[in-house]
Amino acid sequence: MLSFNMYNTGVSYLKQNNIDSALYCFSKSLAINPELSKAYYNSAYCCYMLQDYDNCLKNIDMFMKNNITADCVYLRGRCNHHLGNIETAMADYYNATIIDGNMDMAYFYSGVINFETGDYAKAISNFSKALNINGKKDIYYYNRGCCYKHVGEYELAITDFTKALSLGDNSSQLKNNLGFCYMKTRNVRNAVKNVNEALAADSSFIETYNTNGLVSYTMRNMKQMVIQLTDGLMLRPNDVVLLNNRGVAYFELGNYESALADFDKVLRLNPNDAEAYFNRGNTKIMLRDVDGACSDWNQAHRRGIELPEWIIEECEP
Repeated sequence: MLSFNMYNTGVSYLKQNNIDSALYCFSKSLAINPELSKAYYNSAYCCYMLQDYDNCLKNIDMFMKNNITADCVYLRGRCNHHLGNIETAMADYYNATIIDGNMDMAYFYSGVINFETGDYAKAISNFSKALNINGKKDIYYYNRGCCYKHVGEYELAITDFTKALSLGDNSSQLKNNLGFCYMKTRNVRNAVKNVNEALAADSSFIETYNTNGLVSYTMRNMKQMVIQLTDGLMLRPNDVVLLNNRGVAYFELGNYESALADFDKVLRLNPNDAEAYFNRGNTKIMLRDVDGACSDWNQAHRRGIELPEWIIEECEP
């Protein structure tokens, strides 16, 4: 009887979100009665909430000696995911959906793993399955939108980001992604609107400065692009994406010395940046440094960039 009282007290604490006290009560109830299997599951949940994933897994194993439920298999997947056991986590998510085909979160986190490993087609499939079960989660739409963005389906991405926005996601990340996709579809007005709203929401979100600069590039406003990227570099001086793109803007303005300085810095920070080698080669040729340009273009080619015919001819011995 005492074990049940301790267990029920733990449940009360859990409902109050008092995780430490709940875990203490569940542990005490198991010390009195090690056969109280539901206490293992609740202990596992508490450990998960406390980010103690190893003890979460130990408690799940004890619970699953007598019970195998979709919830516990899914929770095991979440622990394995956090611990970096990706294949095991994916198997757990899959098995959870076999037990309960309506477990939208298992499909969602399967999609997250697909996204993290670059399998955007499978990610879209899993996010879509999650949405078919529960179409009210902004995060599902947001993540599917990110997949569509990565594969260049910008109109579909805009649809998903807009739906996520309508469901309550007002994050700067979402507004930035919306702005980027509008830019890609040549809807400059909406691109500017969303990027400005992203900056207003969080002026420390670096990616927005880059998107802002790219929008200006689309409008062929290189001076504005330099200003916007410089604003971002004041927050993160060694951001190679911002430096590379500012170098491009300087190049377009004919300010080759400043462009060269930015590309030089990128390559000091990342000596394997193929784009920076290519851009620096373009800059050096404008400064009449043919040997230096050819050297950089060859470095870019070795790192996967296809060189146009005129460069190949220019650099022939």
